Amino acid sequence: MWGVGRKYRERLRRQGIATALDLAQKPLQWVADRFPQPIVNTYRELNGIDCIAMRSEGPSKSVSNTRTFPKMIERFEQLEAEVSNFAADCSATMRRQHTRGKAMLVFVETNHYRTDLPQYNNQAVCRIEPPTNVSAELVDYAVRLLRGIYRQGFRYKRAGVSITSVVSECDMQRSLWEEGAERRRRQQRLDAVADSLNSQVGRGTVVLGAQLRQQPDDGGK
Repeated sequence: MWGVGRKYRERLRRQGIATALDLAQKPLQWVADRFPQPIVNTYRELNGIDCIAMRSEGPSKSVSNTRTFPKMIERFEQLEAEVSNFAADCSATMRRQHTRGKAMLVFVETNHYRTDLPQYNNQAVCRIEPPTNVSAELVDYAVRLLRGIYRQGFRYKRAGVSITSVVSECDMQRSLWEEGAERRRRQQRLDAVADSLNSQVGRGTVVLGAQLRQQPDDGGK
């Protein structure tokens, strides 16, 4: 229920309230005498009285995940694992928002403070067709973009993934004859299971193989 966190949940249970129905059936004065205004508002909402202002703005137009690494990364496999995690995190965010992405940007940077080292930075973009929030698909796009901009001989300090042109799932037109539709539905079911486990057990409990982090080379600073 809206407004009911761990603290209030225990207070409600001590009063014999275990479900939303239990709360809704109590008298208003009984609720107001025992609980603060957020719980009273929740009670009113459960009984059909609007109290909680709804946000009118649409979903975010972009979803990004970037990181400055504690140690510089040189090997492609290490950078691939980081970028894969960024893409998977973006996909999970879009699933929570019920949105999908239509384009992606991936960038890499060396440490510009280390003037004693070779410097390099680059980025690549691509369209995502059809728009998606499936982890496996977005990770695949991200790795392909990374392969195009990765250069050996550099130590990378920062990288990131940005999903742009994000649209609501409600605004999308779907086709029964969409190529790979059945495969995408299977992947969406897998993502739903992974999201549930990661929410219950802890972030990163279930990941794709490409997300497995490689340890940075010793000595990279």
